[in-house]
Amino acid sequence: MRYTVFIICTVLLSTACNIRKAIHPTAREKYERSYKGPDSLLQTWKQAYDAALQQPVNIELPLVVTARLHDSIPHALAYRFAVNQGQVLITELDRTDDSTLLFAELLRYKKDDPSKTNILQEIESTATLLEMPVTENDTITIILQPGINNRSLFRFRIYAQPGYAFPVAGRVNTAITSFWGADRDGGGRKHEGVDIVAGRGTPLLAVMDGRITSTGDRGLGGKQVWLRDAVFKKSVYYAHLDSIAARDGQAIKRGDTLGFVGNTGNAITTIPHLHFGVYGNNGATDPYLFIKQLPVPSFHDSILIRKGITRNNKNELRAGPSTKHALLQTVGKNESLTILGKLSNWYYVKKGAVSGFILQSNIKPVS
Repeated sequence: MRYTVFIICTVLLSTACNIRKAIHPTAREKYERSYKGPDSLLQTWKQAYDAALQQPVNIELPLVVTARLHDSIPHALAYRFAVNQGQVLITELDRTDDSTLLFAELLRYKKDDPSKTNILQEIESTATLLEMPVTENDTITIILQPGINNRSLFRFRIYAQPGYAFPVAGRVNTAITSFWGADRDGGGRKHEGVDIVAGRGTPLLAVMDGRITSTGDRGLGGKQVWLRDAVFKKSVYYAHLDSIAARDGQAIKRGDTLGFVGNTGNAITTIPHLHFGVYGNNGATDPYLFIKQLPVPSFHDSILIRKGITRNNKNELRAGPSTKHALLQTVGKNESLTILGKLSNWYYVKKGAVSGFILQSNIKPVS
């Protein structure tokens, strides 16, 4: 069994990663128009998509799923989750067979009509990777569905990464010593950024491609640099520099050196550090999630059992992969289940006409 080795592309390599803004006709619509099989099967396939969208499973990121929608009746998976401004949402698909046809769409329900959706992006046909910068706090739904009679095993993971590079060379999250909203001047004002401690002279890096809008030595920030980023359209503020390497109007690439850590301005009595801030149209915003480094979840379960039998006298079938989700029904002992997928330690199963989640420990495999 062969799996694709994935390399996470940077935000600005979207065209190389087979990403595009979904416009009509979508990949699904092209497939529907070209389908030559029985019309009744196509209608059932479309109904499975609509049914999944009506009741997406609420989850928290990261999400890693192994699935084989091998049932004779077409099926689709839909998951809804919160995303945070300043992060990049990454979806990766892993097929056992490169020819497996699988459709994946990221979409948002319309606020004025929750029964309708806007497609934000889609992974086309046999592509494998999708990246989406998140420009505002939002709730997103992903829906996945194989083409008709495509029953190969596939895995996918969806997770967040920081939209910005970490601004201080060689440092990580633990170097942040003061966060957004902390008291300043005895409670007279609030901290509009984060402080990152590093040795004097440590390089300060451009967090994103963009352009330098201002540099200078003035005010509370002392020696400072302002960068306008090209993706999130934010003004990024570096303060208390020991010296400045960038110049006004300069075009900048992610990772370029803009200056060096110091303690100028009102930081003269403190240890050297960077004050890092992010500003939008409504003023300062918490920059933490823009730079917070997050782990990339691992794929798991290269083998997925097709059938299982319940172990216990009472086995809870739930609407989602946790006990927080609604109880759909209680399944007795030695009941046969079709295994459609696996999410963490929960199996996604089908029993009769009902689909739901049962803890892996409550199911024993059938050869």
